[in-house]
Amino acid sequence: MKKAEAEAKVQAQQAEQMKAWSKRIESVKAELPDFDDMVQSSEVIVSDEIKAALYESDVGPKIMYH
Repeated sequence: MKKAEAEAKVQAQQAEQMKAWSKRIESVKAELPDFDDMVQSSEVIVSDEIKAALYESDVGPKIMYH
């Protein structure tokens, strides 16, 4: 039962993180109209740890853009 509660808590935290990420992405897209083009054209491969850091960062979308 504790395992199920812990998993539910992790899922809720991940959902909240993704919601915040989406808001930051939309904000940056409004500021940088070519955001999608720049990010999609990138050939840079990053590790899972870097991806996690970007998702958690308030400036993650801007880092991705640059």
